[in-house]
Amino acid sequence: MRKKSSSVIVFLVSAGLCLVMGILLGEILTDILQEENTFFWYLYFCAAFMFSYLLELAVHEGGHLVFGLLSGYRFVSYRVGSYMWAKKSDGKVHFYRFSLAGTGGQCLMGPPDYNDGKMPQFIYNMGGVFANLITAGIAWLLFLLTKNVLWISLVCLGIFMSGIILAVFNGVPMRTAMIDNDGKNALSLRKNPAALFAFWSSLKVNEEINYGKRLRDLPEEWFSAPEGADHTNALVTALDLNASSRLLDKKDYAGAKKKLDELTKNEFLPGVNRYLTVNDWIYCALMTGEDIDQIDSKMDKTMKKMEKAMKNSLSVIRTKYAVSLLKDHDPEKAEECAEEFSKAAAYYPNAAEIESEKELMDAAKAAFDAKLK
Repeated sequence: MRKKSSSVIVFLVSAGLCLVMGILLGEILTDILQEENTFFWYLYFCAAFMFSYLLELAVHEGGHLVFGLLSGYRFVSYRVGSYMWAKKSDGKVHFYRFSLAGTGGQCLMGPPDYNDGKMPQFIYNMGGVFANLITAGIAWLLFLLTKNVLWISLVCLGIFMSGIILAVFNGVPMRTAMIDNDGKNALSLRKNPAALFAFWSSLKVNEEINYGKRLRDLPEEWFSAPEGADHTNALVTALDLNASSRLLDKKDYAGAKKKLDELTKNEFLPGVNRYLTVNDWIYCALMTGEDIDQIDSKMDKTMKKMEKAMKNSLSVIRTKYAVSLLKDHDPEKAEECAEEFSKAAAYYPNAAEIESEKELMDAAKAAFDAKLK
C-alpha cells in the first residue's frame, strides 16, 4: 500500500508541475518573443534550459555542502553527474569519475556527533532545496529586469524553471523508483532516533571508507539498528545492508546471507538498495552453495535493468564474476568480468572497497578451482 501511495505522489507532483510550468512557459514566451525568428529563440531557450538544469544540479549539491558546513558537518565528497571530488586521508581533494544510479549528483559529508538520539540533520538534508529556491528567486528578478535582452532573459528563465523543478522534486517528501528524496529523508528523521542513528551511521561509515578503512575494521555497534527500529524505513534498511556488507568483508558468507534473506523480504526497500541486496544475496548463495537454483528467479526484469544502470559498480561486477565461475562454469566470461573490474577500479574513488571486492572475487576463483580438483 505504501509503495502504491508513493507512486501516486510522484505521478501527481510530476503531472501538476509539468502542467503549471507548461502554462507559465507558454504565457511568458508568447509575451516576450516578438521577434520574427521565433523558432530560433525557442531552440535557444531549450539549450539554455538544459544548461540551466546542469547548473542547478551543481547548485543543489553545493547547497548541501554549504548548509552542511554551517551545521557542523565535514566535507567528504561532492559529485555532479559522474564528476566527483573527494577529500582523502592525505588531506587533499582528488578528482574521480563515478556515478550512482538514481542520482544526478551527491554531496556526502562527515556527520557531527550523535548524542542521546540528537543530531542536526534538517538543514543539511534540505540545503539543496534552499539553494535551488534562492537561485530561482534571483533568476526571476534578473529575468524581469532583462526582458528586452532576450539572450540573457531566456537564460534567467531557464535557471528559474530548473531551480523550481529541482526544489519541488527534492523537497516534496516522496520515494522515487530508486531512492528517497531529500524531503522524505528529512521528514523520516524527525522524532525518530533509530532512523537518525541509521543516517549518522551511513554518513560515518562512508567517511571512514573514503579515508581508507575497511568495513570489517569498523565498530560493530555502528551497524546495529537500535531496538524497536522500523525496518521499513529506508535509512534503517540502508544500515541493514551495510551490516550485511560488513559480514561479507569478513568473509562470513552464511551470516551475510541470513541478513540478506531478511532484506529481500522487505517490500519497502528503495530500488537501489533492493538491487544491491539481491546482488549480494546471489554472491552469498554461490559461496555457500545454498539456494543456487533460485538465482534466476531473483533476477527479474527490474533487476536486469538495474544491472545495466549499475554496470560500473564494483560489487555488481564481482557478482557477475562469481556467477560466471560458480553457476555458468565459464572461465572466459569470468575473465571478461575481471577486465571490466580493472577498468572500473581505475576510476573508483575508494581504495578500501576496491581491495575488499577484489578479495571477494579471489574467493570465488578459489571456490571454483577447488571444485575442479
